[in-house]
This record gives sequence, structure tokens and C-alpha cells, in this order.
Amino acid sequence: MTVSNKVMKYEELLQFINTILQAHSLSSSHLALTAIKITLFISFECEILVQLTEAHIEIQHWRFLPTFIALFGAQTRMSGWERTLQSKKVCICYFMCSVNNLSIITVDTSNHGNHGFGATFLKANQQPALYQWLVKLKNAILAKCSLYFHTTLSQQATPGEMRSIMSKQSVDYYHKIQSFQRKHDVVAVLIVFDSRGMKDSGPGYRHSGRKSEVSEEFTVIVSCPYAFTQKPLIHWDNIQNKIRERYAELLTMDKIIYAKSLRDLCTYALYNMDPKMTLVTIYETEKQKDKERHVSTFMSNMCTQIKCNKIHESLKLAK
Repeated sequence: MTVSNKVMKYEELLQFINTILQAHSLSSSHLALTAIKITLFISFECEILVQLTEAHIEIQHWRFLPTFIALFGAQTRMSGWERTLQSKKVCICYFMCSVNNLSIITVDTSNHGNHGFGATFLKANQQPALYQWLVKLKNAILAKCSLYFHTTLSQQATPGEMRSIMSKQSVDYYHKIQSFQRKHDVVAVLIVFDSRGMKDSGPGYRHSGRKSEVSEEFTVIVSCPYAFTQKPLIHWDNIQNKIRERYAELLTMDKIIYAKSLRDLCTYALYNMDPKMTLVTIYETEKQKDKERHVSTFMSNMCTQIKCNKIHESLKLAK
């Protein structure tokens, strides 16, 4: 089984990265090594990865403000790294021009003669592979954030603005859920947050001096159709009970659990996207006997993608 199907312990990963960052900081604390440290980008690499990992952990625990603070920190450092990369390219360009005794710094894409500039020069100075990987990881985490906090974000923008924002994400998870629910005419697709044992979680933020209000053990954070949460949920008690009963199985995050309700004539398909997040698909048992295959494919693909494990798996060691 690949890492894509396993539970990644991001808290442990964050601890390892912080240990590396601290060791690096202590080993290059002398002022004379500052320029070398910046040139090697080691601080940028580790700090960006720390911020992105922290953001991912906060998203998993449905903490709004800490999530966006960590994402902002990652973006700030990535912008700094990009500026450093650009300045490094300018230095290389200036050095090459000096060697060739050129009085004017130019990049001639039409002449591939003695100076070596043009398409090959530009290609040789692309962003480092690790930087590109970090951009990919950031985009994946941002798309996940946009799904988990979709309700909060949609309250701050018009429907048109929200569609525009979501279309710019690497993956529009909400649209995928919405399209699946409509295409296959399932009763509803929900994401349920298990807040048991959690503090300060929620779709917004509060003043640190205010006591947290007692919340429900389970909260529907995403619902398609949206109107499903606006009426009495006849399925809600069943869903909560099934999550409690099958909690240990759900926590393995490696299979879909099906539970049928003979009274309500429906089937609940449950699959944990994160340790505290359960994707739930509800469909009518009798009328939709052919739905199980489609439900299984949709939920498996959705959960595999949103875990972001494949992105970590794609990171290869340099040879």
C-alpha cells in the first residue's frame, strides 16, 4: 500500500522539520555565513514547509484564523524566495555579459550565436524543482482550505465572486461534490467535523479573552445541496450514531463504510478524509441500487486527492 492510502502524521512531520530548521539555524549563526545561508535557500525551504504543514494541521482541525495566518506566512516566504531567485538570475546574467565584454546587458532570443542567450538560457534558469513542488503543495492545501471553509468564505462574497475565486484553485472540490450530487441524484453529500476533544475549532475566530461556547459534537461543514442543512435532518441522528459506532474503522482512513437504514430506506457511505473529517454520501437504497459503484469511485478519488499524500509521495531525493 502506498503512502496515498495511509494516514500521514503531520504533527510528527512538523516536529522533524522544526528540528532540522533549529539545527541548521544553530550551525550557521555566524554573521559571515549569512550570505551563504541565503544563497542556499535552506531557511526558505524549511520555513515554507513548516508554515504549509502548520496550515494543513490547522485545516484538519477546522481552525479558521490559524490556518490563514500560516498560509500567509508561507506565501510571504515564497515571495521572498522568488525575489532572491530573480536577483540571482540578474547576477548570473551580468557575470556572463562581463565575460563576453558586452557593454549593454541584453537577452537576444533571436540570436543563438556566441553569447548563448535565448531560449536555452531562459530554460536553464527556471525555478528550482523544490520551489515548484512547494508551490504545488501550497495550491493543494489552499484548495482544501477553500472547501472546508467554503461556507464562511461564501458569506464574504457574492455567488459570482465565489465562483471566480474557486475556479482559480488547483482543484474546485466544492464544484466536484456539487456536480456528483446532481449527476447521480444522490440525496446529499456532506462533510462532517468531529469536534470531540477539540477546543477553539470553528469556521471563524473569537477574541482570546472570550470563553468558547459549548458546541455540538458533530458539525456539518459542507452540504450539497446546501438546502439540506436548512431543514430538519431526518438522517442526522443516524449519521452521528454511525460515526460513533464505527469510529475506530473510520480512523484507519483506508476504506468506505456502508450502513443501511431499514427505517429510512437509505444507505450511508462514510469515509474519513482526515482524522476529524468524514465524507458522507446518502442515497436511497431501493431507487438507487446502481449508485454504489459511482459512490465508491467518487469517494475514493475525493479522499485520496484531498489528503495531499500523493504530493508528498511525488517528492524525490536528488541523485
